[in-house]
Amino acid sequence: MGGIRTFIAVDIPSQSKEKIAALQRELQAFPGRVSWTRAEGIHVTLKFLGNVEGNRIDAIAQAVSRAVAGKPRPKLRVSGTGAFPNWRNPRVLWVGLVDEGDMLRDIQAAVERELEGLGFPREERPFVPHLTLARVKVPASVSAMVAHLRETRFEADPFEATEVLVMRSDLKPDGAEYTPLRRVPIG
Repeated sequence: MGGIRTFIAVDIPSQSKEKIAALQRELQAFPGRVSWTRAEGIHVTLKFLGNVEGNRIDAIAQAVSRAVAGKPRPKLRVSGTGAFPNWRNPRVLWVGLVDEGDMLRDIQAAVERELEGLGFPREERPFVPHLTLARVKVPASVSAMVAHLRETRFEADPFEATEVLVMRSDLKPDGAEYTPLRRVPIG
């Protein structure tokens, strides 16, 4: 497969990443077959594009720029925990993101519309802002971990999202490595 594995994201502050890393360490004390997300790379994915030819990155960044032009900066708060598709059969463990005023949801919808114009199909699933802690390999192996996460009252400091990133994802044996290709200011 050629091209650059690409997605559109919003980064979170380092203080929030540090709190998430502490939660991950706490959860690692429980048995379970999971693949942990690198805390320093945790972000909110707005749209996954897959493998994209390098010469399309500028057009993608321009589409993202149109999507965020004139939009207010989202006021976000890392709060709560969850699992996809659900707590009984977890495949992804996450912490939540409260989107005050649905501003991030508006940006994500605008990004979808703009990128659809470049030939990227719309995501069928509804947008649920979240930060992935881990991907579960064997759901039956994580019952104690999931029970602990479900009881955790996780909170981190509120922040304002100031930019949307066009990101490169390189899959490595020890986890994905993310590199910003373009930074698009919101507003």
